[in-house]
Amino acid sequence: MIQADTLLRPASGLPPGASTLDSPLDHLLACHRRIEDKLDILQRISAHLESNRAEAVRALSACNHFFDTNGALHTLDEELSVFPRLRAAGGSDDSEFLAGLEHDHQLAGELHRELKQIAQELEGAPAGPLPPLLAERYATVVARLNEVYRKHIAAEDRTVIELGRRLLTDDDLRAAAQEMRRRRGLAG
Repeated sequence: MIQADTLLRPASGLPPGASTLDSPLDHLLACHRRIEDKLDILQRISAHLESNRAEAVRALSACNHFFDTNGALHTLDEELSVFPRLRAAGGSDDSEFLAGLEHDHQLAGELHRELKQIAQELEGAPAGPLPPLLAERYATVVARLNEVYRKHIAAEDRTVIELGRRLLTDDDLRAAAQEMRRRRGLAG
């Protein structure tokens, strides 16, 4: 029987709670690794929905909590603190690229809402075998979420970070860092 702590163990090796808020671009990269860890966990959960549903549901709840808190903050960091500064410093091609990333955020949000609905159904499902459609819906939503996020993260790691390092000034980065800390209720 697999334990929840095994399901929740990150694969990236990032230290839990490592903070990079003073360096906004590095913070985005670190958060991407944490999101990838959660995506890996969501995939592993699928294999345990029948054999160890209680632990799988706990792990799913922890992942949903992460996306509702840290994941939501990450999206705000990008859309309110980093992307506007990149738009101001870049050209129209950069702006179109950033609009595509914002669309990805909306799509990921829709998939998260669906995943939370599935989690509620899993919690309320009677003991015994899961309804096949529920397990299938879970696997489909997780596969789609992985597809959207991994493509999105690769684009951001490759392009947004490079643009930020090239276009953003030290003042831009300090201001973004201050906004990100304030967003978390930390001293600015």
